[in-house]
Amino acid sequence: MIANHQQFLISLEQLEALELALDSVSRDASSPAAFYIQATSIQKEICHSS
Repeated sequence: MIANHQQFLISLEQLEALELALDSVSRDASSPAAFYIQATSIQKEICHSS
């Protein structure tokens, strides 16, 4: 849970980094299945960072 503005900024930075990672995966995945596997991991990170 975000309790103050500083924690919000940190969470925002983390989410932006994960968004960039997801974008990279979408460009570099060799197949839809490979994208799904990699994206699922990133999605879990996003859910746990908030």
